[in-house]
Order: sequence, then structure tokens, then C-alpha cells
Amino acid sequence: MLLRDVVATLRGVFVRPSRLRRLAALGPAGWWHTLRFIVVIIPRASRQLRTIRERAARIPDARLRMAALASIDGKAYHVQGGSILATFLHGPASRRYVELIAPLETIYDYLDDLCDRFAGVPSLAYSTLHEALVDALDPTAPERDYYRDGPSVDDGGYLRWLVNRV
Repeated sequence: MLLRDVVATLRGVFVRPSRLRRLAALGPAGWWHTLRFIVVIIPRASRQLRTIRERAARIPDARLRMAALASIDGKAYHVQGGSILATFLHGPASRRYVELIAPLETIYDYLDDLCDRFAGVPSLAYSTLHEALVDALDPTAPERDYYRDGPSVDDGGYLRWLVNRV
């Protein structure tokens, strides 16, 4: 699993030759940071995703659960690649950065999939669902029903749980 995550993330992050040229231009420091990213940050992001995936697997509504799990499985590299900045942080700051990026990126990917691929989501619901992103960045935000405009399903508190993890 971890090897798959590393390979997928490296493909996503370093797919462009221009990125590899920039990395090579950094010399040994660039290679050292890349090694730290591979050995420390990707595994940390993968652990966060495992926790999120375990929570998504408990969503009561089967269709919503499948959407959440597909979003995590199909876009894990977004969390891992988005965590690359943690490479340049150390100690608690690096850990906290990954702990913040994992649920935030998961919210984004999950809502993107709901709005694009989940049958029966009215366009009115798009902005309502995406309030979760705004609320995730505001610890004083009141609790809201992100599904109030659709879809009418039970996520077992999954989206609220993600918002509260940021």
C-alpha cells in the first residue's frame, strides 16, 4: 500500500520534465528534501488517509459511502502531493500541516465527486455543500447542515467530522 502511494505521488508530482529539471538544479539539497518527502511525508499523509478512509467506510448510506471511498482511493495523491510543503517544516509543524491538509483536501475531493458524479444532486446544493470548506477554515463557524439542499442522504456525520479535523 505504501509503495503504491509513493509511486502514485511521485508520478503526480514529478510527471513534468520541467519539475525534474528544477529539482536537479537544486543540487543535493533538492534530493535531500525529495528523500524526506518520500520517507517521512508520504507515509504520514497515508496514515492520515487510512484514518479518514476507516471513517468513510462507516457512512450509513451505501451510495454516499461508495462515493467517499472512491474519492479517497482515486485521489489520494492529492493529499500526498498537497502535503509536500510539510517537507520543509519540522517537528509538530510538519505533522500538523499534514493533519490539516488531509481532511481539507479530502473534503474538496469528496464534494467535487458529489457535485460531478453523484446522481440527483441539484445545482443549488453545490454551494451549500461547499460551505464545509469555508467552515473547515473557521473554527468559530456554527454547525450547518451541508446536505440541506441535497442530496438527501445520511452520511453519519462524515462531512462534519472532516470539517472538525481541520
